[in-house]
Amino acid sequence: MPDARTRYAPLSDLPLSAEAARHWLSGQELAAQQAMRSADRRRSWLAGRIVAKQLLCEVIAQHRDLAANVAPAAIHVESRSARAGHGERPVVVIDSRRLPIAVSIAHTDRGALAAATIGDDCTLGVDLVVASEPAQHLAWPFTDAERRWLAATAADQPRQAQLWAMKEAIYKACQCGEGFAPLSIEVLPGHSPRYPQLAAPRELAAWQSWRVDGQWAAL
Repeated sequence: MPDARTRYAPLSDLPLSAEAARHWLSGQELAAQQAMRSADRRRSWLAGRIVAKQLLCEVIAQHRDLAANVAPAAIHVESRSARAGHGERPVVVIDSRRLPIAVSIAHTDRGALAAATIGDDCTLGVDLVVASEPAQHLAWPFTDAERRWLAATAADQPRQAQLWAMKEAIYKACQCGEGFAPLSIEVLPGHSPRYPQLAAPRELAAWQSWRVDGQWAAL
């Protein structure tokens, strides 16, 4: 089982100024952030990159063969897809050299979550969804089995956000370039997930979901 590390931070605990952006972001990342029209989007995206860089600096410090004495801005996390609606896993680059690190980032207007693990032979995904997300906004993407499970849960503890976070995390970890199709993914707590890309030779080593800061997180 891969040794995946996670890190979460509320946006209120992170430095999200222009000075912080210059400290934490690579030149390409800084240009991408500044091109975003929404100020809220710029803040949450920066938060995700900061949490990811904090985690990556820890991982790199413990694996000196990867890099040494690297500044956060020297680490470039490339995640832009050339095809709209299609997934592209983040790639970690230092000095034009791709590192054998799998990383995933998620953020809301409340906080940011990142996960990372060493290895060329594994992928991972995280997602973060505010637990109070209106149920009607998250009703359409569930299979019949998921709807039955949701109907059996306590009415005062809606779990749509949990299943949505799990679907997103599974997609990020297992997709092979296809677009996100929620109904092709079935996630039920206590059962192995169903997703076409989990067929051999791919194997799901571990998955989990948990509550953090009023949100559902999934890995």
